[in-house]
Amino acid sequence: MSTFGEYFRNLARYEGRPAADLVSRWDPDDRAAIASAFRTAFQRCNRYIRVPRNISAPALGNRIATGFVQRIGPHLKGFQLADCPGSGYPDKRLVRVEDSFSFVLEIKAKTSFNPGDWKRVVITSTTMKLRRLFVTRPICHLLATVFHDRVNTGQIRLRNVRLDFLEPSSLVEQRFEGSVSHHLLARSDHEARLLVPEFNDTKPTSSPRRNKRKRGPPRRSK
Repeated sequence: MSTFGEYFRNLARYEGRPAADLVSRWDPDDRAAIASAFRTAFQRCNRYIRVPRNISAPALGNRIATGFVQRIGPHLKGFQLADCPGSGYPDKRLVRVEDSFSFVLEIKAKTSFNPGDWKRVVITSTTMKLRRLFVTRPICHLLATVFHDRVNTGQIRLRNVRLDFLEPSSLVEQRFEGSVSHHLLARSDHEARLLVPEFNDTKPTSSPRRNKRKRGPPRRSK
């Protein structure tokens, strides 16, 4: 386990590239403005997406991310969603309209948020795209997790969105790719906002199972 800041420093050494400040702390005013803009846009947009009946899980995730951008983008005030050409991290740039400043935006699709879930959510495994597209400091990273449920065999509803404002101190698994889990996001000290607070999209953690006592060998009859 590592922090996001340490991960990028180690990754730069692994890649043989010069050290660079690739993750910065968020300004509280930027966090508040982005959360407010996304919340308002999410409330106003169409949250339903049509999908093929036999769509695979990876294709469904991509369809939801694309549909989310298409639906929320026109309703964002003060910000625009822009593509990041090429493969790798990040998916998008969140551009502040007033000065064209760009924030890093990565979008993931999940059915719910489980603080006890250790399943990896891979964010990045290279610094190449960040170095190429984000040359102005600070570089602030936003992870948007879109929670969804299936209305019927051909339709998905976007239920909620969690915005994780990742900090240099945010926890990640280091395998020369930065990944998080719902467990690590829940433990990190960065700020997170739900766009629809009245919906509780966090599953309660299950209590650990008690180990059953092992029975000894059968007694011999006298």
